[in-house]
Amino acid sequence: MLRLRFAPLSMTQSSSKPAPVMLSEAKHPIPRSLCVTSVNNIKKKERLMSNAPLIVSISGIRGLVGQSLTDEVVARFAAAFGTTLTPGDTVVLARDTRPSGAAFSQAAAAALRQTGCRVVDVGMCSTPGAKLMIAAIDAEGEIIITAS
Repeated sequence: MLRLRFAPLSMTQSSSKPAPVMLSEAKHPIPRSLCVTSVNNIKKKERLMSNAPLIVSISGIRGLVGQSLTDEVVARFAAAFGTTLTPGDTVVLARDTRPSGAAFSQAAAAALRQTGCRVVDVGMCSTPGAKLMIAAIDAEGEIIITAS
């Protein structure tokens, strides 16, 4: 399961500078019945996960890479996010170390640029590191590609 977090910035009450919005997230533990312990469980897991839906929530989107979550899906959501910003606004793009992150990052960056956003791709970076980068360059938003 991979998650993309889309976070516009909001104004804080004590300052006129934008601050990142941290949204609460629900944890989705894997049910014990889906833990891989035998060949039968692997087949059962494949059957159950083959129809896995794309989960859209206030904190982002979640899906199975290559099934409900593809480059095209990432590009569409990134473009939708980009249209909520003003052309020329800066968006920080970060990802974790998973192999799918590079392709998703490229898809998101291309979609954001098509909406007129300036993209600062920091590559592999922790979520706190991406938050620091937003503050350092005074960006208007962020997309973090992560499975956490």
